[in-house]
Amino acid sequence: MKEETKKVVFIDSDINMGYLNKIMTSKQRIGGVWKISKDRMISSIKKPSDALEHATLCAKVFLDHVSSDVELFFINIWDEDEPKANINALLLALSWCLDQGISVINLSIGTTFISDAPKLFDITHKLITKGTIIVAATSNDDKLTFPAAFDHVISVKAIESEVKEKGWIYYEDNIDRIDVNCYTIDETIEHKDLYCSLYCANSLANPIISAKICDLLSEGYDTLAKIRNKLKEMSKAKNLGCHKKKYQKYFEEEINIPIIAITNENVNKEGINRLVKQLLSKFTEYNYEGICLSEQAKTDLSEKIINIVDVALYNPAEKLRFYTHYCNVDYILIEASGSFLFENLASKDLDLVVYQSECDRKTEKSIQCVEYSEYDDFNVFFDKVYGYLSEG
Repeated sequence: MKEETKKVVFIDSDINMGYLNKIMTSKQRIGGVWKISKDRMISSIKKPSDALEHATLCAKVFLDHVSSDVELFFINIWDEDEPKANINALLLALSWCLDQGISVINLSIGTTFISDAPKLFDITHKLITKGTIIVAATSNDDKLTFPAAFDHVISVKAIESEVKEKGWIYYEDNIDRIDVNCYTIDETIEHKDLYCSLYCANSLANPIISAKICDLLSEGYDTLAKIRNKLKEMSKAKNLGCHKKKYQKYFEEEINIPIIAITNENVNKEGINRLVKQLLSKFTEYNYEGICLSEQAKTDLSEKIINIVDVALYNPAEKLRFYTHYCNVDYILIEASGSFLFENLASKDLDLVVYQSECDRKTEKSIQCVEYSEYDDFNVFFDKVYGYLSEG
């Protein structure tokens, strides 16, 4: 029985067609090349160039590691008139993939702006429900990255291998929300008397995992859950301590954004959820983006929520400090009981406490407080909160 060819999309830069045709085998071919410009997707046949663009290097790494039949598609989302790829181009490229029967999307770019998360969550979730596996590199600046941080996306970062070790380490429920830590080896390639270095970068580790997933799909691991389980099974031994060492600076740096704590006693779950959403939305109207760390709610990045109790390796105070620096946000909300807040977090880290009754306020007298009832006028309440933070 002939193996089904896997369709793989690289959403990235332009490519060097001549170089890729030179290194591909008979089991590999290019199915199409597109470019997004001015929010339009057009066929892109570029004149031959000696340059080895980023997408070309990613494809080269992929071809070095894949053994199954593949058809490659390339979408260049870098507009020549723009210094950076924009979110609209990324969304358009992902939308194109919906009806194309794509097996794997290799996404070597992403965004650290949480304002982009809801739209990215929606389109990537639609792709997953159609059976497409998304493999996304996380930021090289050690920041929370979308769509890599979503639970339905396999996220990748690079680990430099000094002893030429191959493979990866698979982590579950890690504080940085990165699934696969992949070993990479520095390499220099030659093309027409030009030399180009492949170095330890998340975007160049990503295609190694994309290639492995293509092979796993060919072996019958045909769902995201099966692929995750197989990647875990093939994982190298974990070194949980290396994460604390890698992110040590985040635990030591001073918190320099406002932290607003919300006590959840004496109010129903729906009321707390509504208050959190209202605050996140209202601050956005003022051009401030935030995230909520919750003691009870499950992590849902489409709603800008991270559970602060998950991940046993770190205590709540460490998590607060970590996410303060790891997330690209202007402020953080913490929704928890008064006992959780004042027993697990340092009072000096909290700028304002929103309490539900006078008894909650008595738990900590040294912090600025504001009372809120679900029956209050929210806009009046928000003006108080905004005023307190502005004064601070």
